[in-house]
Amino acid sequence: MLITEEDVRRGYAWQEERKHLFVRDVYYEHGFLVFTLFGSEKPVKVATESIPPLRNRTPEELGDIEVSPMRDMLHFARIDVDVYVPKLFNPNL
Repeated sequence: MLITEEDVRRGYAWQEERKHLFVRDVYYEHGFLVFTLFGSEKPVKVATESIPPLRNRTPEELGDIEVSPMRDMLHFARIDVDVYVPKLFNPNL
């Protein structure tokens, strides 16, 4: 399969359109994931109880968060759970 310049251009365009959904920083605080997303300085809070695999978890389980290299996925190492960040903000994805 050959990747063309047009494929690369579309890839960059896709990324630019969705950069507001990429994680710059995230941490757990008192029942919430607190995000800083690219394109925004204001933190966004999402209740962990609204994310089914994160319900009823301890702060220790939720405190160890890894962000994927693409900045769109969170990995909770202690419970081996992955969360796709854009889906948190747009359930239709």
